[in-house]
Amino acid sequence: MCRAAATTALSGQDYAALGGVVGSLRNRATEEYDALPDDAHRQTMQRVMLRLVAVEGGELRRRDAE
Repeated sequence: MCRAAATTALSGQDYAALGGVVGSLRNRATEEYDALPDDAHRQTMQRVMLRLVAVEGGELRRRDAE
């Protein structure tokens, strides 16, 4: 008897359901943010994340962390 090989491949349908790469990352980031223990931690995380981006000419641009 032959066993079917387990696959870890993501189907196109699953990929679309996750929202692609951006949607998947957004969902995971939201889960982690919501899991922070309190508002003080969430406010700190928000400040850190906002320091990593800049808006120039209406466009988001990544900034190097200082």
